Amino acid sequence: MYVSDNDIDTLCDFYEGALKDAKDLNTDETPDGYWITAKMDGVDYTIMLSKDAMNPTKYAGKVSVYLILSGLEGVAGPTEKPKGESLAWPFDEMPGVPELKGHISKILREDDIMHFEMTVESDETIKSYVGELTAAGFTFDSAPDLTSDHIEFLAFKDGSMNNFGYGSDDNFVAFDYQK
Repeated sequence: MYVSDNDIDTLCDFYEGALKDAKDLNTDETPDGYWITAKMDGVDYTIMLSKDAMNPTKYAGKVSVYLILSGLEGVAGPTEKPKGESLAWPFDEMPGVPELKGHISKILREDDIMHFEMTVESDETIKSYVGELTAAGFTFDSAPDLTSDHIEFLAFKDGSMNNFGYGSDDNFVAFDYQK
């Protein structure tokens, strides 16, 4: 997920052009943007463009671009169990964000964004974490579907945002924290 200063129609044209050779390319207009779906080389693409999703944050007025790619399992190779020590949760850089218990294998920092890759014990860890985020004052773009094998959500608080994704097949979590 990222935010853009580009015009939403320009972004729609860009992604439609990039996927022009894809099978089943479909673009639907939504009340606040576009929903683009396509399939190419065994990968399913879902691209959501929204003019309003960033309004509760300091990025109000920018277009949010949310990309979901599925079917990449064979491309990445087998998942290995985490090796070595877990990285420490960066409490000082994320005030008010509850710690997600698990093994942090990667933290990347760029400008106001921190990207995390980690594994957790089970989906119960994720269900508990959604409750902890709620108790800490976070709000969600929509209620997270905690019964799904793939849990995804956006959580907002005081101008910050968590873009969160979890897969139960390998208990892998990837999320971005934007200050």
